[in-house]
Amino acid sequence: MTKVTGGWTSVDTYVSFKNTKLNYGQNGPTKYTGCTAGSCTGQNKTLTVGASSFSDPAPASWVPITKFGSYSKLGATQTATCYDSSSSWTFTLTNGLF
Repeated sequence: MTKVTGGWTSVDTYVSFKNTKLNYGQNGPTKYTGCTAGSCTGQNKTLTVGASSFSDPAPASWVPITKFGSYSKLGATQTATCYDSSSSWTFTLTNGLF
């Protein structure tokens, strides 16, 4: 993973987004050095997104992982709360490659 891009767009001028968060990461086996016993864990990042769109580079320290059954996880989750004049609702979008 090199970067994560995305965002939120409202087609209703009375609806706005707040409390937008992004969590992304990659964990799993690797052929590279820098992880314990050939498995990388803890390669996750969470941030609050202040704009309607985002593009965040993955940390350069992250070690590439390989796909290996259920041991590999790579993806991103966006969470946002929509507000209008009288109510709010929260939704989550998950985009997992594997």
